Amino acid sequence: MTLFVCYLRSIYISKFGHLNEMIVDYIEKHGIEQARIHIPQLIINYEETGGIRRVKDYTVVLTPEKHHDQYIDYIDNNIVCDVTFIRYKNLKKVVELYVKFMKNKYSDRINYITDLVNSLPTKSAEYIFDADTLQKLKQVI
Repeated sequence: MTLFVCYLRSIYISKFGHLNEMIVDYIEKHGIEQARIHIPQLIINYEETGGIRRVKDYTVVLTPEKHHDQYIDYIDNNIVCDVTFIRYKNLKKVVELYVKFMKNKYSDRINYITDLVNSLPTKSAEYIFDADTLQKLKQVI
């Protein structure tokens, strides 16, 4: 569920537009093959002025840490381009750090869970799960 929630934030919450662009740049820089198997990290950059440390900007970086082997088939089958990367990659930590960046840089508090619920065109599990997971959920319910 986290994967889809992150994807939806970038689509339905305009404040995530720049992060979305940065992730696309990250994928172009490293290539989809590397980007999809490594765990991305958002780094908040600071500047010191007159002894005061202020948030400057942020970057999304490729870490040496890779996903566990049990996810390789899932990644190979589902993450094939920037759109599916944003939709299916676990970007929870990246999103949380971006929210922290926005709060520290612009005093902009993003309550992304509430904002997401309020931004969805219709309240439906179809926006949160992929087709296979949704089908399994329907069988259980």
